[in-house]
Amino acid sequence: MAAAGASLAELRDFCNDKGIPGRRKSFWGLSTWNAILQPSVILQYCGYGVWNVRDKKGREKPSSQWVKVEKAHQALITEEEAERILAARNVAKQTVTIPTNKGRSLTSPYILSGGAFQCGRCGSSMTGLGGKYYVCGSQPYRRGRGRGRPGVYVPRRAVEAEVFEGLNQILDQFGNPDGLARQVNAELRQMWKKSTGYAESVEARKRIADVDKNIEYVRVAIQKGYDDILWANERLRELRAERETLSESLRAPEPPQLDSKAVMAYCHQTEKLMVSDQPAERKRLSRVWVQKIVLDPVDLVVKISYRLPEAVMKGVVAGAGFEPATFGL
Repeated sequence: MAAAGASLAELRDFCNDKGIPGRRKSFWGLSTWNAILQPSVILQYCGYGVWNVRDKKGREKPSSQWVKVEKAHQALITEEEAERILAARNVAKQTVTIPTNKGRSLTSPYILSGGAFQCGRCGSSMTGLGGKYYVCGSQPYRRGRGRGRPGVYVPRRAVEAEVFEGLNQILDQFGNPDGLARQVNAELRQMWKKSTGYAESVEARKRIADVDKNIEYVRVAIQKGYDDILWANERLRELRAERETLSESLRAPEPPQLDSKAVMAYCHQTEKLMVSDQPAERKRLSRVWVQKIVLDPVDLVVKISYRLPEAVMKGVVAGAGFEPATFGL
């Protein structure tokens, strides 16, 4: 088909209609066929080993610089067939149009794209479409062949409004500044324990206590007339050096602690960003507060899970979770 001039879309649809398994997912996409029909790849199908195709920046080098080895493995097609495929591709001058996930840019109007919003059926990221909807990535890439069913179109403005409404309700629950500060500081201490090896420090303290006992035993032995003074002094030096090493490992900074004013100041700043007219600011805000958003395409429900902000102040993080809210379509 490729040698006869079939387009990438025709090759994709043929494989999907015939039930031919995809390379990595259940269905074929345009980008997969575009990769398969690259000249260096087609050359490998003819039995050649091919190296040095791209430079360090990923750009394809001229074919004269490729390293080619004949009969490196069994050929799948003949060189004549490969030449016909390349000729058909050159004549058609096909250009591949791959849908772009504009949500990767902070300037995108799609506040929830970029990985936080996922399809509960196949796990693909929901991507913006037409300025009005979020839809499973299988819809634009594979004509809806994600797990064998078409995608669900989620109204963009409605689901974004629901996300920020849920965030607003969470902020309303923070009526007790002191209680919220205690919750954040407790989470900070837990994270500090993990990052500084707190369990190891507990073991180090136990070891220091054992070393102190051994030092005392040597001293008592000397007082009672132990005659090998040279050994005793050497042993004391070893124990003191070990104690100093263990003490050095315990000299880690204490975790930062926030007062109620700092935490509430962050919450007030969050409230201002919620009504900002800058998509970049609102997108950053959603990434901080939203843990994940999952579309259930069967029940037509979106589940939104929140968390305490990851950047409470100056990069200090806390990650306590909240029960997911639901938004029916």
